[in-house]
Amino acid sequence: QSCKEGDIAAPVAPVLRRATARIVSFGKQQQWRQALKVLDELKGTSVQPNAITFGAAISACQRSGQWATCLGLLEEMKREGVAPDVVAYSAAVSACARSSEWRVVLTLLDEMRARGVKPNLITYSAAMCGYQAGKRWAEALELIEAMTAEGVEPTLMVCSAAISACEKRGRWQEALQLLEEIPRHRLQPDLISFNTVVSACAKNGQWQHALGVMEKMERAAVKPDVA
Repeated sequence: QSCKEGDIAAPVAPVLRRATARIVSFGKQQQWRQALKVLDELKGTSVQPNAITFGAAISACQRSGQWATCLGLLEEMKREGVAPDVVAYSAAVSACARSSEWRVVLTLLDEMRARGVKPNLITYSAAMCGYQAGKRWAEALELIEAMTAEGVEPTLMVCSAAISACEKRGRWQEALQLLEEIPRHRLQPDLISFNTVVSACAKNGQWQHALGVMEKMERAAVKPDVA
């Protein structure tokens, strides 16, 4: 009688779970080097790290802002025949976005789609933060379009970040348009989104539009920030 695949894999599972748990624990403590040490120790055994374990290691590095190390781990996964999943990619995107490596963010998003890994809300939110920090207004607009096309509804935070990216580059018309589109996502603009658009209009001498936005604030019962 031949052994079942489950019989062979059974002893491996606890080893992976323990290693992954240790990596997650070190990640939460921002001890990314210790997390990688656990991964290296695992690779020195007969147990092959899986996507979950690699994802935990990438997340540990992401928490400490080690974006280049995150990319290295992604490449290692592919070399070892372990397909990166949405968790691994999202952590890498987040690390790069926080470090304003927006070009790398674009590359990762393209790679995800090419490999058949669908970005989720976490992925897109992380990418949008990077575009906001990098003042990449055009990429921010494209990202919202991509989210809508792929059936991922943007949150108010994502919309506000896109508006902010436009405001930082003086793109008041695009900021205004984004504000108008927020209700289409079944959301309501908040004080931050309203204020950012008012700022975009005012900085570019568009006082009539700025006043118009303030009137919309009043109709929406959003109190202006007078602090």
